[in-house]
Amino acid sequence: MSEVDELSALIAESLGDEQTPTCDDNTLQALRAVALQFRELKDRKTGLDHESDEIAKQLKLLELDLKNRMDALGSTSLRLDGVGLLYLQTDPYPSIHDPAGFIEWADANDLSYLAKRSVHSATARSFWKERLENGASLPPPEIADAALIKTVRMRRS
Repeated sequence: MSEVDELSALIAESLGDEQTPTCDDNTLQALRAVALQFRELKDRKTGLDHESDEIAKQLKLLELDLKNRMDALGSTSLRLDGVGLLYLQTDPYPSIHDPAGFIEWADANDLSYLAKRSVHSATARSFWKERLENGASLPPPEIADAALIKTVRMRRS
């Protein structure tokens, strides 16, 4: 199968039951050039993401080492030439085990601003996708709606 035939088959597969466009060799070659650039940038971004993850791991190890050394010195802050001020800070990272209970407590204590009543975008997106795929009802448009946006996805071959 020629490259043009492969690209035509991929286009037909992606369109499903829709009308498959007819393309000449130049059009498909131009599409291939853009698709290759798209793939190259996706691969490059993936590589940079992995590199960033590795740097983040190294930073965490260095941070732990610095905390241990500062604790051993009994110091909460140090000014070092060529570095600047290093200081230890304790921050809370709460876990809300009962969101409904927390909201009730916040409301009872005039702290309702603490408990946002919202739906995370990823949750809303998966809800909408599932409902659209199953033909199930959605909230009325005056309450909520969604823009349907086509994106390019890629399966590596």
